[in-house]
Amino acid sequence: FMDFARFPWTEVLPTESGTTVIIRDLRFQPAGAGQGGFAIRIELDTELHVRLQEFDFSGRFQAD
Repeated sequence: FMDFARFPWTEVLPTESGTTVIIRDLRFQPAGAGQGGFAIRIELDTELHVRLQEFDFSGRFQAD
């Protein structure tokens, strides 16, 4: 994803079980929308080990 994204925008969200990182490519972010476009979500545990990673064309991820 990072090789593809020209304008990556990262959100780092603390969760009860660790941290969720969402990276979007702003080229595909709909104007005025809080979510959307191509995005990847990475869930990390409290020791920063990857628990889950997923890509979505809609980019409508929610932190757990």
